Amino acid sequence: MPKAVCLLSGGLDSSTCLALARREGYACYALSFDYGQRHKIELEAARRVAASIGVERHLVVSIGLAPTHRVCPRPRPQAVHLVLPPVPLTAVVALLIVRLLPR
Repeated sequence: MPKAVCLLSGGLDSSTCLALARREGYACYALSFDYGQRHKIELEAARRVAASIGVERHLVVSIGLAPTHRVCPRPRPQAVHLVLPPVPLTAVVALLIVRLLPR
C-alpha cells in the first residue's frame, strides 16, 4: 500500500484531502502544527478527523511561533478596508506556508 503524508489543520480543505488520499488507497499519516494559536479547537478538530478517517499516525509538531496579533497589531492601510473585510484577530496570514525538505 502506498504511503501519504497529509498536512491536517482540522479545516474542511485539509480534511477533504486526507479523506481523498485514504479513499485512493493510501496509508495516511497526518501532520498538524501547533504554532501557539489562540484557539486550540483547530487541533482538536484535526485529532477527531484523523481518528475518524483512520490514519496510521497523527503527529502534532510544536513550531513555537506566536501569532502576530499577540506581538503587535497588524497595520491596515485605509485603502485595504475599502476592498477587503477586516482580518479577524485569530487569523495568522500565511502561517502554514511550511517547506518540508527531504532528509
